[in-house]
Amino acid sequence: MTRTHGRSDKGARLVEKTPYGKWKATTFLGAIRATGFVAPLCVEGAINGRVFKAWVEQHLVRHLREGDVVVIFAMAADVPEVERLLQVSIDFF
Repeated sequence: MTRTHGRSDKGARLVEKTPYGKWKATTFLGAIRATGFVAPLCVEGAINGRVFKAWVEQHLVRHLREGDVVVIFAMAADVPEVERLLQVSIDFF
């Protein structure tokens, strides 16, 4: 990780180079079960509702089994749509 603070002479600004600094967020999304980590997805930037719904449809639903508990934390975008997708997968069992 690159330092965010440094020292310089009093009143002088500290200027330093950052090698390979792209300063973008990478979001890692996945599910945890007793047997390990499943349905991993790495996205450049932040996750939006469209990406999250696609992950649920294409990755998470494949790994769900009867009796699994799904907890969606801090995701306000399109929660009713995601709940519908999860309900369809549960009804599939």
